[in-house]
Amino acid sequence: MKKDNASEELNTTIVSLVFLMVLLIVCFFVIIIFSYEKFLQAAEENSHITVEQSRKMLLISQLAELARSRTRLTAQITDIDDVFEQDELNLRLEQYAGRFAQLRQELLAFPLVDAEKIILQQRQPRIVARILPAQREAVELAMSGNASDKVKAKNILYATVLPGQQEMIDTFHELIKLQDALITENNTDIYDGLRQTEENVFRLIAG
Repeated sequence: MKKDNASEELNTTIVSLVFLMVLLIVCFFVIIIFSYEKFLQAAEENSHITVEQSRKMLLISQLAELARSRTRLTAQITDIDDVFEQDELNLRLEQYAGRFAQLRQELLAFPLVDAEKIILQQRQPRIVARILPAQREAVELAMSGNASDKVKAKNILYATVLPGQQEMIDTFHELIKLQDALITENNTDIYDGLRQTEENVFRLIAG
């Protein structure tokens, strides 16, 4: 009778231990799956952010090139005397202005960090307010057909337009550096998340 009781107690203990082990294994795999799901979710979110940064970099590069092209066209208009060629260049100048405004609106539609907002919404508008009227005045003077006006146009170009345009280009370079930094930060977050998940799994195994 005592042997039967002892045997039943042993069986009960074994069943309990097996049940506990199964429960621990299930919990272990649940935690692993949960950890990797969190990692995959974070990786997907960061991947979306990286795509956004890449698109922003492309827009910034296009804007910088348009700004350079507008300055080159303005300089060409002040250098030549042919009225028809000046008209053609001026038309291209206006087309570039429209394209610049369109791309700028696309860029502003993206989520922006504070540093980007300062450049795009504060610094650049101040630069544009200074150089755009000067650029238009230089073109108008250069196309007047008057020799003294042409000299004035060149003076405005060198005194205001070119320095201001370089300042604008510098802000685009700053924006590109910001995108590089944000992409690097996002990639670092992904790797850190993977490393943390692996550490959690190893701790569970060791524990």
